[in-house]
Amino acid sequence: MPGSKLQVRVARTVEDVLALRPAWEELQNDRVTADLDYYLCVTATEPEASRPHVLVAERDGRPEAILLARLLTIRMSCRLGYKRVYAPRMRALGVVLGGTLGEIGEEQAAALVDELRAALRRDEADVVSMRHLPRESELYRAATGRPPFFLRQRTDLPNRYWETTLPDSFDEFNRSLSKRTREGFRRYANKFVREYGDRIEIREFRRPDEIDDLFRDVETVASRSWQRGLGVGFVDDEATRARTLLALERGWFRAWVLYVDERPVAFWMGDAYRGRFRSMIPGYDPDFAVHRVGNFILMHMIEQLCEDPDVQILDFGFGDVEYKERLAARNWSAGDVFVFAPTFKGVRVNLVRSTLVTVNAAAMRLAQSLGIAGRVKQTWRRRFARRQTENASPPEPQGTGRTDAELTGVGSTTGG
Repeated sequence: MPGSKLQVRVARTVEDVLALRPAWEELQNDRVTADLDYYLCVTATEPEASRPHVLVAERDGRPEAILLARLLTIRMSCRLGYKRVYAPRMRALGVVLGGTLGEIGEEQAAALVDELRAALRRDEADVVSMRHLPRESELYRAATGRPPFFLRQRTDLPNRYWETTLPDSFDEFNRSLSKRTREGFRRYANKFVREYGDRIEIREFRRPDEIDDLFRDVETVASRSWQRGLGVGFVDDEATRARTLLALERGWFRAWVLYVDERPVAFWMGDAYRGRFRSMIPGYDPDFAVHRVGNFILMHMIEQLCEDPDVQILDFGFGDVEYKERLAARNWSAGDVFVFAPTFKGVRVNLVRSTLVTVNAAAMRLAQSLGIAGRVKQTWRRRFARRQTENASPPEPQGTGRTDAELTGVGSTTGG
């Protein structure tokens, strides 16, 4: 009925969330993180997660939009560059990346944000964390406009989301790239192949019974990567195994691992869900950095995805990384928004964090204006990679007799 008031109710238990399945599936988007079973799997296995917190905006009992969050206990890390300098422990209502179902217009966004603020007033959490919201979205506008100034924080650091639509063939994808990019990929790939030849092997993992081999080999690489030094990227724990096994069982998960002399040296993986392939954080062995093995496996993955009828969009996610800028056809600006509880702790943490974020943003802008931002990042990453290499055990050939392995058709498929 026109003029009916929009109401927001909250599902806080697994049973209440499961009762939403019909409406949830009707509004489902193309993000695997917003799949109901995937959401519950992560909520049940993530050590930081306590319970679901799903907001349903409905009119006359009919859901119009759903916002996925979960109650977490987290460290609100704040960094200067790559160095963590402040990390208070907080109870957070963390909104799931891609966790908006249905049409969230101005009215829906306002109602959802107001309910999140009400949860803070009820002392359900200390902060609402909304990461990587599109800056042009109504939810971002509501989150940055409705809470009072002293209880909200938004980051000013540039953050872009990158994706591209995949053509039907890898040749067509290659033609869409700049000549400089194509030649750079080909030059490093050919050099790698000339040096190692048939000692190179690429294995694709898609079956649940392969998870132990996959995790063993990926961990061998990840333990030596610069990402591990930052505490991000792949880690072999209960939560990662649970959601990977679920994705394997549903036929979503894809992983490619590159080997030299049976030694894993790079990997790339992700989930193909409703036409969108979500690329996860990759990894490579710093001993092979000169050969750009990360880009080698990346281009092989893209070749396979171009031939996959279940994939139309390659989702690179967030971050201003060179390969994303070169390969993605489109991007948009995103931002993090935090809304704090109206308490002394909330105001204090917001004040400290806002100061540090402002300083960090100013330093980043200065580095960019001087043209040294890229070099600074590379220096830090090499330092983390060197530290991880020194701490990790030397990798040993696995000798697994990989009957499902496929030797890449190098040359045109790989690069730097």
